[in-house]
Amino acid sequence: MYSNAEKIEWTLIFVAEFGRKFGLTVKQSFNYLTRYKGIDFIDKHYDYVHTQSFQSMINDIGDYCHRKGGELLLSEYEHRRTDEIGYDKEPCRVVDGG
Repeated sequence: MYSNAEKIEWTLIFVAEFGRKFGLTVKQSFNYLTRYKGIDFIDKHYDYVHTQSFQSMINDIGDYCHRKGGELLLSEYEHRRTDEIGYDKEPCRVVDGG
């Protein structure tokens, strides 16, 4: 079992890195991940998510939030490039919901 401190530390780092990837402040990132259930997903599946790379989790949780109604989305090309060269090298795009 993991301590709350460990979960909080990993989650805070994730929130910051997610925001960096999508050009958001930490507050914006946290609000987005909360609204579209990314934080809930991390909390529920912490045993798995903390063993994966941040790059992989940013992609996967970004997709998860998108399926929950979020508008941030990496293109298929950006997913591949993110995995190849590092998540801080490629920008994201916002998909119009209409």
